[in-house]
Amino acid sequence: GVKRVKRAKGVRGVKGVVIYIDGFPAMLPDMSRVKPEQVEKIEILRGAASARFGADAMGGAIVVTTKKGVKETHLNIIQGYNSSDSRYTRVIGTGGVKPFSLNIMGEYSVVDGYKRVTDSPYPSQITVDKDMYRRKIIDAKLGYGNEKDIEANLNIKYYNSDSFYGRPNWRRNYESTAARFASSLKPSSMMDINLSIGYE
Repeated sequence: GVKRVKRAKGVRGVKGVVIYIDGFPAMLPDMSRVKPEQVEKIEILRGAASARFGADAMGGAIVVTTKKGVKETHLNIIQGYNSSDSRYTRVIGTGGVKPFSLNIMGEYSVVDGYKRVTDSPYPSQITVDKDMYRRKIIDAKLGYGNEKDIEANLNIKYYNSDSFYGRPNWRRNYESTAARFASSLKPSSMMDINLSIGYE
């Protein structure tokens, strides 16, 4: 489902490469939360991209665009397992009634790790149980477009990660909620006005 990928020779080894997802700055953990079924287009821009993305993009930029809802209603359920009993369930639904569209993705995953050696000379490496990680992701996008000059998208993201590192009281819970609004207005063929607002 990815439209096109532009390869970049000059990005490797150059400091100052930024990542943008749907017009908003992102980091590598944000990239890991975007699932293949959500991606519409990936652009890798080599060389200085500071004119478009700011001074941090002197080495280039990675721009990810996710899919919008479509008129037809679709529901995909994906289940995965591996030999260590790690598993995930992913549900993706799209649909809409013009001029509105809706795209929702939810995922629940459990990653069973391994029990490290109990006779390690370093106390920080001794574990009494297997590592385990549980993650929940909800990503909903509501879009509006009148097929002429106005387009708007409201994106709500929820992420929760619960990590157990194999020792009593060695747990970490991370939770985030983000709301992002992006709109585009084209009053004429010579002008394009964009507004992006984000909160996390």
